[in-house]
Amino acid sequence: MAGVIGKSLLSVAKRIVSPSSAQILKSKFPMSPSGGMVTLNAPRNLWHLSCSSWDVTTISSRLVPASHTCGCRCQLHTEVDGAISKFLDKEIKLEETSKSNQKLPTVKGFELSKSDGSDVELVKQSGNEKVTVKFNVNASVDSDHPPAVEGQSEEATDMVSRPSFTVELNKGDNQILAVHCYFPEDGMVDDASQEGTESIEDLFEIQEVALYSGEWSDSVYSLQAETMDGNLYDLIMDMLDERGINDEFVNDLIEFSTVYEHGKYIGFLKNMKSFVDKN
Repeated sequence: MAGVIGKSLLSVAKRIVSPSSAQILKSKFPMSPSGGMVTLNAPRNLWHLSCSSWDVTTISSRLVPASHTCGCRCQLHTEVDGAISKFLDKEIKLEETSKSNQKLPTVKGFELSKSDGSDVELVKQSGNEKVTVKFNVNASVDSDHPPAVEGQSEEATDMVSRPSFTVELNKGDNQILAVHCYFPEDGMVDDASQEGTESIEDLFEIQEVALYSGEWSDSVYSLQAETMDGNLYDLIMDMLDERGINDEFVNDLIEFSTVYEHGKYIGFLKNMKSFVDKN
């Protein structure tokens, strides 16, 4: 098989360099290796439809698109951008209508100290002690809808933002106790809850605790809740509760984060539409 292919390639090469082939190559309709007439505009593809700038590979008789530098607008590119723009326009109107005139809610006992893109910080000052709650709304949205039951029709779902958050306690010096909390998945039960014991279900759980001075870094030791003594875990939860980090706070946080994230989502849609509408 290799010998047959080699002979075929050699035959093609001879056609190209022979005087008769040289004359053919100068003509308007060059001959193919099989002897048939070939027109340069026959093998059209999407690149060819939008741009007439081509390189011709003679030996293989294949057309290769040159760098797309002719300055024209690709038809495919234009159609896709237009479709995206129309979709975004409808989505923006739908989102603005569904939650129109919705003001950013407040979190009881806390003030908004930072809202930089997806980063948010809430602060509460009590004497020398400062409580800071930090969270990020990216990848925090999920459907607020129970699993569908067979035989029941599905209803429209509301998207709710439940971001993980970090509570930083500062007592007036350079040292900070940071407690990272998260929202457990629906249906998850704490392993410590066993039959015959009283179970207290919290809306949030502690993931890890760290104590450091200055700025946090990867070298700071963190105590994971999974390996933490149960009594210490409960005491830290009580400490948070005394500072207003409780179920009421969490409900306010979810409401705040949901509205805040939705505003960022609409802003993203508008910015993307402006981008695809560019010439």
